[in-house]
Amino acid sequence: MRKIYKTLITLFIIMVSFTITCEAQPITNYNEMIENGKTLDKKEIVVKGEAIGEPMKRGDYTWVNLSDGSTAMGIWLKNEDAAKIKVFGDYKYKGDTVEIIGFFNRACIEHGGDMDIHSKSVLIVDNGYKLQEVINRKRLLIALASLVITVILVFVNYKSRKNFVMQ
Repeated sequence: MRKIYKTLITLFIIMVSFTITCEAQPITNYNEMIENGKTLDKKEIVVKGEAIGEPMKRGDYTWVNLSDGSTAMGIWLKNEDAAKIKVFGDYKYKGDTVEIIGFFNRACIEHGGDMDIHSKSVLIVDNGYKLQEVINRKRLLIALASLVITVILVFVNYKSRKNFVMQ
C-alpha cells in the first residue's frame, strides 16, 4: 500500500511540474522581448498586439506586423491564419487586437537573420474599427486668428516698403 501512495505522489509531482514548465511566457512589452532575446530564443511565447500595416503574402505564408504601442514585431504565419485578421491599423483605423502563440527567433536563419516570431496559433481578441477624427475647435480658432494676423502683417510690411521706395 505504501508503494502505491509513493507512486501516486510521484506521478502527481511529475504532472504538476510538466504543466508549469510547458506554459508559454506571455509578453505584452516587445522591448522586454528584444532585450531578453538570448533567453527567449527558440522558446514558445505568447504576444498580444495591434495588427498594423498590410499583410505581405509569401507563398503559403504571410508576414504581419504587430505593435504593442511603441515597438512592432514581424509575425510569420499561415495564410489561413492571416485571413482571420480583418482590420489592419493605420492613421484611419485601429487594427484588430491579436494574440499569437509562436516561437521567438532572435536571429531567424530562414529569414536572413531577422528577429521574428513563427506563429503556431492566432486568436482575434478584439475587432478593429474606424477611428473618429476629432477637430479641436480651440486650436482651429487659434490657427485662423494666426492666419489673419499674418496676412495683416504681410500687408502692412508691403505697404511700408512701397512707401519707403517711393520717397
